[in-house]
Amino acid sequence: TLTGDQGGALLGAYLLGKDAAAAAADPSVAGYPLVATTIVSATMLASIASAAGARYAETLTGFKWIARAGDLRPEVRFLYGYEEALGYTVGTAVRDKDGISAALALLSLAAKARSGGETLLEAYDALEIAHGVHLTEQITVPTQEPVQVMSRLRIAAPDELAGQPLTAISDLTGGTDELPSADVLRYWLRGARVVIRPSGTEPKIKAYLEVVEPVIAGRLTEARRASRARMDPLREAVRELLDG
Repeated sequence: TLTGDQGGALLGAYLLGKDAAAAAADPSVAGYPLVATTIVSATMLASIASAAGARYAETLTGFKWIARAGDLRPEVRFLYGYEEALGYTVGTAVRDKDGISAALALLSLAAKARSGGETLLEAYDALEIAHGVHLTEQITVPTQEPVQVMSRLRIAAPDELAGQPLTAISDLTGGTDELPSADVLRYWLRGARVVIRPSGTEPKIKAYLEVVEPVIAGRLTEARRASRARMDPLREAVRELLDG
C-alpha cells in the first residue's frame, strides 16, 4: 500500500514531467510550475521539484493553505499540491483536495508505468534511488492539556533525540517570512526532522517524523535498512519527549 507521502511524490514527479513536455511543445506557456505540500509531509517533493527546475512551497496543514501557495507569486503556475493525510489537488480547477482529479492522474501514471513494464511500487523505487529514502512516521499522544505540553517543550527544548544532537529548532509562534503564526515546533537533526503540533480537532499531540537516507550506488535495500535503524530509536525518543 502506498502511503500518502509516497503517492504524493509519485504524482508530483509525473505531473512535473507532463508539464515540462507540454511547455516544450507550447512556447506560450509562461511561469515556473509550482508544487506544494505541508510542513508535516515528506520533503522528497522538494528534491523532485529542484531536479525538474520547478518551484516548491511548504505550507501549514490544510488545503486552505496548499491551494493558496502560488497566489502571491506571479512568476509561478500552481501545478499540484498534496498533504500526507491522503489529500491531493491537481491544477486549479478545484482549489481544495479533490479525489476525482487525483484518481485520474494516478490512473494515467499507472498506465504510463505499466506501458514501460513497471508497477507503481517500482516507479517509487526509482524515485528513492534518485532522491534518497524518505521514511516518514506519525506519533499521536492523547492528552487533555495540549497547550501545557507545547509550553513545556518551549521552556525546556531538548538538546538531542535518540543520541543525535539537534542542529536547529524552529518555533512557528509569531510566524516566519514564509509561514503564518502557528502552534508548531520543528526540530532538525542530521538527515532527520521532527514536527510537533497539537491536533486541531481532538485532545492529542501529534509528531511527524522523517528520516532521509541517501542511496549509494543504487543500493536501495541497504538505504532502507539504514533509515529504519535510525527511525526506530527516534520514534521512541519523541514519544518519551511528548509523554514528559
